[in-house]
Amino acid sequence: MAPLDFSKFMVPDLKDERNARAAYRREQRKELFALPAWTGCKSLRDRLHVGDKTYHDSLFYVPLVVWYAGMRREEVCKLLVTDVECLNDIWYIDIGFTAAGRVKNQSAVRLIAISDELVRLGFAAYVQSIKAAGHGAVFPELVSERAGSKKGDTFYKLWWLCIAPMMTTLQRGQALHAARHTVSTELKNLEVFEEHRNDALGHEGKGEGSTRYAKATRVAKLKALVDQIPIVTDQISDARAINLLPPGMRVSRPARLPKATKNI
Repeated sequence: MAPLDFSKFMVPDLKDERNARAAYRREQRKELFALPAWTGCKSLRDRLHVGDKTYHDSLFYVPLVVWYAGMRREEVCKLLVTDVECLNDIWYIDIGFTAAGRVKNQSAVRLIAISDELVRLGFAAYVQSIKAAGHGAVFPELVSERAGSKKGDTFYKLWWLCIAPMMTTLQRGQALHAARHTVSTELKNLEVFEEHRNDALGHEGKGEGSTRYAKATRVAKLKALVDQIPIVTDQISDARAINLLPPGMRVSRPARLPKATKNI
């Protein structure tokens, strides 16, 4: 049998790499944060149907932080309470290699300021509350005892697979990561310098970067940057009180037990 020429079965991928993951449109962002998880849910066990309850946990905050800080899903999900700090009345996140896990590359090691909108929605207060409750992880319900388990993957399986079908405008290939593309596009449209966008998003690039400025100056500059990200959550009420999950739900996910062998 003559060798098969597999090139006849292949076609080149001509799509623009920048558009490989479509960014969210304005109406899609509004649709996401208009879901009951953010505007009022039925109960603790029914977070995706309309009601008058609000709970503050990974479901509530992970998509918000991805949007308003431009962070990667795993970067948000693996946060420790010691990663969130305040300097000169500006809250910021220190992203780097920690006991909770690695980051994508050296460029991903950075500071990112917490926007006014995230503060209004209670993220800084939530971190203080979860710390006061004795937790080291910002989202303890995402921690797994299973070796090698990624917290971002846990969030995806636990919540995003439930959220996505509720978004009527969601396109194929659009996941939570698409929010980072949207943030980058929005900042570019606002004519934010590329090196400043790279500094905030953790992209590799040339320019002054994050090492040129002292921490206080850099955090202040980044605060001005993140506050330019368009507000898409004005329909969410102020977080006047933080409502944590019950203690029994703020525990590590157990490792899977090996399958029992059958007696022969």
